[in-house]
Amino acid sequence: MSKNKKMLFIHIWCPKTGTTTLQDYIFPNIKKIDYSSDFNKKKLYILLNSYINNKKIDKKYVFDYFKTYIKNSNSNIFLISDETLVINHSFLHWENYNMKDKADRLLKLYQYISDLCDINILISIRNQKKILPSFYAQMWWYNLKYNKFIDLILKEKNFDYYYITNYYSKLFGKNNLNIWLMEEIFKDTNLWLDKLSWIMEINNKEKILKIIQNSHSNKRNLWKSTYSIYKLWIFKKILLFIYRKTFWKNNKTIWKQPMYIQKIASISKYILRLFPHKTRLIKLEYTSKQKEKIYKAYSQWNKILEKEFWLDLKSYNYY
Repeated sequence: MSKNKKMLFIHIWCPKTGTTTLQDYIFPNIKKIDYSSDFNKKKLYILLNSYINNKKIDKKYVFDYFKTYIKNSNSNIFLISDETLVINHSFLHWENYNMKDKADRLLKLYQYISDLCDINILISIRNQKKILPSFYAQMWWYNLKYNKFIDLILKEKNFDYYYITNYYSKLFGKNNLNIWLMEEIFKDTNLWLDKLSWIMEINNKEKILKIIQNSHSNKRNLWKSTYSIYKLWIFKKILLFIYRKTFWKNNKTIWKQPMYIQKIASISKYILRLFPHKTRLIKLEYTSKQKEKIYKAYSQWNKILEKEFWLDLKSYNYY
């Protein structure tokens, strides 16, 4: 961080990379930072999200608000977490603006406030082979076949980490990027906390360590029931009907609302108790063709990413 300048961290991420734990449990417990995300709905996050997604909003108002807010804030460190900087949901008919458009918008905003702060991009990633089944389970109400879902994901490059980091590196500089592995957060937490401490001051490591362990355990229980409900087709149809009638009209991005997922998981538990003999935990497995597609799409680029950013991707089977 330059002398007399503040620091703006932008956390970008793909779904299923441990970000609920980061957003809901870790970031709020880091002292001395001004934190904004979908979790706390602070105005800084809402304006950034609207601007990068090209919603009808006055660009000058957004830029001026950021400049005034950062200048007058008592905090020297700002952290904004937003997945929509990476994900392109055009295949689900939600939007048509790709990752590059959004990154370009973020750069323009930063250029406007660069006299006040430096910027650092935090990117959360996870082994793509582990993400796809989990993400598919989250999208179960869309009635997409698993094979079609994989094809669409590969086409959109949502989980092509080198494609994402390479573009951000060109815009903001390689030294202003930090890549976090979800596997390290949960399997080598002390190492990850050391990395986090290197870029921002952490005084309560033991507390955060316990938070990570507890939050990951709770999330697994929630998703176990969500996977199971997938097999109850009749209830899936009923829940889908309720969802469309109650939520869809008001919020087309409901899939990223944690409360909705948790409620579906809670409903699932009660249904499973009533019909234990008709349900089973689904295990989504790749066919040999799907494995080959995923390997061709990601493995080569994961190797390059590992080399360029000094990551340990091989240990977590990224290739």
